[in-house]
Amino acid sequence: VSTPPDCYSRSRSSATCYQEISNHMDLYLIRCAADQVKIAPETIRSYCNQGLLDPIRDSAGRRLFTDQDIERLRVIRLS
Repeated sequence: VSTPPDCYSRSRSSATCYQEISNHMDLYLIRCAADQVKIAPETIRSYCNQGLLDPIRDSAGRRLFTDQDIERLRVIRLS
């Protein structure tokens, strides 16, 4: 899957820290996850509130999505 450079976690210095903490997993902010799946960030928040998805959170409470979370979003979207 090709992601826009501005959404890729390595392009953001703070996200690079998340990457190191999480054993070099790629992590995406909600806007970037939404762009990849072509849904609104509000829809992802709704999925999280319904318990369909449980992304990790950083110390500021922001949701961080892994590649597995992105795949789960695609499955949920198609259901």
